[in-house]
Order: sequence, then structure tokens, then C-alpha cells
Amino acid sequence: LVACEPLVGAADLDANLMAGTIFSVLEAGGDGFLRPGARQICAGFASYGPATVLVVTTGGGVQGFTLERRFGEFVHTHAGMAIPEEARELAIDASGERFREPPLRRYLEEHGDVSLRWAGSPFAEVQRILVRGGLLVCPTARLELVCAAFPLAFLVEQAGGLASTGRGPLLDVVPGSLHERAPVVLGSRRAVERLAAYQAAHDDGVDVPYTSPLFNVRSLLRES
Repeated sequence: LVACEPLVGAADLDANLMAGTIFSVLEAGGDGFLRPGARQICAGFASYGPATVLVVTTGGGVQGFTLERRFGEFVHTHAGMAIPEEARELAIDASGERFREPPLRRYLEEHGDVSLRWAGSPFAEVQRILVRGGLLVCPTARLELVCAAFPLAFLVEQAGGLASTGRGPLLDVVPGSLHERAPVVLGSRRAVERLAAYQAAHDDGVDVPYTSPLFNVRSLLRES
């Protein structure tokens, strides 16, 4: 079974911004596409930007290939892609600021030295994370699980990162419909774990934001 988002970023083609294709492959079965993302056997995306890049995993790491136009072939240019454990860049849509829950506000306040990025396309953010590390946060239910969130999460975790809904593993979610959406937090492992810990503390009513006379709410990426 193949789930595919054929042209992500189509609305930005007139501005010559990056577009891409996301895909997921599952074994045929009675439950069809409505199964946890952890049961994918292959996932990847192609990005059409300054170079045409294909990033793919079959469950044994992540490999990247770049199209060599002179020969019409993909060249293996990124072997064993690995995500750094810490995030120095954060991709988040600023237009959703009014919908952010307190744990996310706390993370942004305490990690003010993290550079903010937003390409507008989730696969483009994941491509940057695979190359440089970082964090992608979609706090409202924006990404469709089956054809976008699951394959991107599978890639990230195969590269040593982590994917979460903010309250649990993203790849453990069982979609109730083909187009069901969910919040997404994925990228560098320690950054995802820290944000998930903030969410858990808030849900348990024990959230105590960090303060300091010297750094105010900035914590210099403290562990807890």
C-alpha cells in the first residue's frame, strides 16, 4: 500500500519556493492504511529546490540521493543521515502564536537563543533537520497522519531523532480516518524530550517555569 502527498507546496509555486512529494509504503493488510506509523516498511520524500533530492528509509537508516541532471541519475550523496541530539534551529509557524499552549510558550521563552525558521513545507523542514538538526513544531492539528506526519516521523526516528504528538509517540497513533490530522513535534531527540517533559508537567499541574535574575527566563538549554 502506498500513501502519497504528490505535490506539497503547490500554493507557493508562483513564488518559486520549494515543492516536494512525500510517500509512505505499508504491507497490504486487512486494516488498510489505518494502522500505526511504526508499521511502515518504507518512507521518504523528494524535494524540488536548488537540487532535486530523494531521501528514503526502509527501516535501516536514512539515505539521501541527489539528481545529477547531466546523467539523469540519482547519486548517493548523503549516506547514513544522522540528526544531532540538540536543536539549534526551531521551525514553527508564527501565525499560530495565539493557539500555543503554555508548555510551548515556556520552551520558546527558555530557549531564546535557538534560531527560528519556517519554510512553510514540512518536508523542507525535515530535510534541514536531517542535515543540520533542529526541531519542527506544528502544535495545532495541521499534518495528515497517513501521508505526511507518519512518513516524516519515520525518517526522523530512523536518523536518530524523535517524533511526538507532545503527549506521546507519534508513530504509535492509530488514525481513525484516512485524513485524520495530529499535532507534530519532531527532530533532535533531546529537544523533543524536553518539550514533551514540559507538556507532561503542565498536564500534571506541576509546571514551574525556570527563572533567573541573570538570564530571566532563558535557561541556556538546561536539562530540566
